Formats: sequence, structure tokens, C-alpha cells
Amino acid sequence: MVVVSQASSLPLPNPSLPSSPPHITSLLYEPNSLSLALMHSDSSISLYPSLSIPSLSSLPSSPQFLIAPPSSSSTFLLLNPNPNPRVVFIVGGPHKSGAQVLLRFYVLQKNNLYGKAQVFCSQKGVCFDHKLGVLLDIKHGVSFKLVGSVNFFAMYSFSSSKIWVFGVKLMDDDDELKLKFMRCAVIECCKPIWSMSLSSGFMILGEDNGIRAFNLRNLVKEKTKRVKNFKGSGLPNGIIGNGAFAGSNQEVACNGYVDGRSDKHCFSGKL
Repeated sequence: MVVVSQASSLPLPNPSLPSSPPHITSLLYEPNSLSLALMHSDSSISLYPSLSIPSLSSLPSSPQFLIAPPSSSSTFLLLNPNPNPRVVFIVGGPHKSGAQVLLRFYVLQKNNLYGKAQVFCSQKGVCFDHKLGVLLDIKHGVSFKLVGSVNFFAMYSFSSSKIWVFGVKLMDDDDELKLKFMRCAVIECCKPIWSMSLSSGFMILGEDNGIRAFNLRNLVKEKTKRVKNFKGSGLPNGIIGNGAFAGSNQEVACNGYVDGRSDKHCFSGKL
């Protein structure tokens, strides 16, 4: 099978112009909606929806959304992939000098414009402020990362030595800007996590001695109560036991670097 692809050069905004934001430090691209997010040196974010990259000679002079700082990490999230996927852009950053984490949610609407979402959450340590966003009673710390997939996203705080898995879903198709947000699982990390990704139903963690893969479905299902600790068992780094790759919904095994549990009020979603 032959796959034909095309590449094109897309000039970015000139940071020397007075009207332009500070220079670009990184970017995120969401292929389903053709959305582009540019992160700037002042931790602001320019959000461009529904770009037709091959036909563009340059980006529009101003983004559809300029998200104000602070922002430490951001990610795209895909909701309800069948039949009509919806895209959410999530921005995380510190609040109250890092004593809390602030999450801001932006939903790509049917008119191909992003709008700030109203988020409903009822769990302990989580609240929604209409002016700010979702406030979590979690210390932000010196290193903070968000990664998204389909219906779920994960958040890692180096200072807290924990990974949180959250589920998101649309509350009503008639009102595109209402989301339900729920904490589904918590993983306690015994060693630093250098990289993290969600892909094909798995959470993949980069550690000192290699990588580890968790079955994401096992983590977020309500029946999953505890991740076993196999410290000292001699299992190679990254190997998962007790049916984690077979779709078992009872227990996920690891070799002692992480120890996790799922929240008793979690909900399941398609991966």
C-alpha cells in the first residue's frame, strides 16, 4: 500500500511586530479539527481552530483565542469519537502561588470557534469558578504536565509525586459548552516520571530505567480498586501482569515504582 503525503511551509507570526505576542516556545496540533495551539515565552497561548494548513500561506494575523497566562502545560482532548468527535483544549497552570491547580477548558463548537466551557464537578477537592475555571486542591509544584487522549486526560505533578486521571464528557449536545469533569484514578509515583503519554488505550510512562505501560481502561473502571506493588519481584521495568493487556477489569500489576488506586466515584468511557 502506498500512502501519499504532502508537506508545506507555514510561516509563523513575526515576534518583532508590536502587535504580536512574545516568541513561540512550543506548539500542539490536533489533526481531527485541524486546530493549532502556539505556546509563547510569557506562558500565553494562541489558539487557531480549523486551519486548512496546505492552502495557508501564513497564519491569521491574530488567533481566535489568546489565552492569558499563567499556563504550565496544555493538551487537546477528543470527546465522543463516534460518530461526531468533539475537541476540547485544556490549559493547566498554578493558582494561589501554586497552592492549587487551575484547569481551563475550551470546546470547539459547531461553528468552528472555541468557547470557554462551563464545567460541572462534585467531587471533594474540585470546584468550578465561573471566572477562572476548575480549581483543584493539588499543589502545582516545579514540574507539571497534561496529556490527553479520547474522553480521558492525565495530569502529573512532580512535587506531589502523583498522576491523576480525569474523565470528561459533554452534558448536552444542545449546549456545546457544558462539560462534566470527574477524577477517575490516582497513581502514587515512587520515582520521577520523565515523560507521559496516552495512546491506544494505554498510559505510557517514561522512567529512569525504561518505560511502563498501564491499561487505561483498567485504571478508570470502577471495579479496579488497587494496583499491586511487586517491589523486589524482579519483573523487568515496563512489564504489566495479571491480565493488564488482556482487558481484565480486576487488577493491574506493576513492579513497585508506582502504586495507584481508582476513585470510587469514577465513570467509564470509550477509549
